Amino acid sequence: LLISLIFIILITMVSAKIGIEYYCDVTKSECKSVDNSMTTLEDVYFIDVDVFFYQYPEEKTNSMLAALALECADAQGAFDEYKEVLVGDTSYLREDLKIIANDLDLAESNFSFCLDSRERAFKLNEDIERGENIGVTTNPTVFIHGEKLEGLMSYEEYEAIVKEKLGFDE
Repeated sequence: LLISLIFIILITMVSAKIGIEYYCDVTKSECKSVDNSMTTLEDVYFIDVDVFFYQYPEEKTNSMLAALALECADAQGAFDEYKEVLVGDTSYLREDLKIIANDLDLAESNFSFCLDSRERAFKLNEDIERGENIGVTTNPTVFIHGEKLEGLMSYEEYEAIVKEKLGFDE
């Protein structure tokens, strides 16, 4: 009986979680702001919220190249660290992206090969296609428990929607 009760409580806790997906271009200043908001939401509501980031670069060369570099960093287990640098104020030229990888102690030859050969382009294309399939057309776009929010909003606005979705009284 005790095991059944614990199982029911765990299922209730898991099902109470809400998902947040956000799509953005790491070269845009709006992405830095929304990324900070999502990180804070995930930290504050870690029990109730799961946050997922998807790349949605614009078709300009530097955006696509920076997005691909992020996928190459991910191949070496440095997605979060590399993303943190990218959403900062940085250059998105090929050589600068390689310098960032070097500064993060990524294997230089692997990273360079990945970037130059576009080895991880399939992963980037998965994010873009996923976004297009659910109607992403604007950077950034955030989905909080299925509700689509286009354009940049403040942390407080995102938080109010999360609280509403969770049923928290203000």
